[in-house]
Amino acid sequence: MDEDNSKGCSPDMEDIHRGEESGLSEDSNETPGPAGETEGKEQVDFPETTGEDAALKLKEEIFNLKESLQNKDSQIEELIGRLKRLQADFDNFKRRTQREKEEMVQTAASSVMESLLPVLDNFQRAIQVNGGEEVSFREGIEMIIKQLEKSLREAGLEPIECVGSPFDPNFHQAVFMVEDDSVDENTVVEEVQKGYIFGGKVLRPAMVKVSRKST
Repeated sequence: MDEDNSKGCSPDMEDIHRGEESGLSEDSNETPGPAGETEGKEQVDFPETTGEDAALKLKEEIFNLKESLQNKDSQIEELIGRLKRLQADFDNFKRRTQREKEEMVQTAASSVMESLLPVLDNFQRAIQVNGGEEVSFREGIEMIIKQLEKSLREAGLEPIECVGSPFDPNFHQAVFMVEDDSVDENTVVEEVQKGYIFGGKVLRPAMVKVSRKST
């Protein structure tokens, strides 16, 4: 009787043992996660930009741009004003310079005319000489010429010295060629009409005779 009971209970115990072992193996295959993985995780919230915030930012940028443009306009107006003042000053300077130049020319011309008046007076006196000796008349004319030359020289007129110098077409005008072996060829041997320089420029070239070798 006991043997039968022990034999009848053996299969059931084996099943229980197998079930426990299989349960342990299934539990051992599960990998536990880190402690507090889900409970301690924090979620980061990013601020959302609303349409109203974007509109305010755009308005602020537009305001800054308008203010910058107003500043630029003010600077441009200031520069234009300075330019106009400079232009006005320059125009005044030009008018003043032109007026001073005209006054200088007028003063110079008046001075020349004034210096020539005594010469004119002496010519008139020489013409009025009646019955004088020829020597006295010649001396009077020479005096007039010297006075005239002095007045013109003081006004800036310079005679061209040419006799004995080499012929220079910039200052001389050859009217005759003469044979003369006593001087070098192309030498001015005689002055036919005086030449003059005024203001550093040839006012009138001297008319001269130029030497050449005899044939």
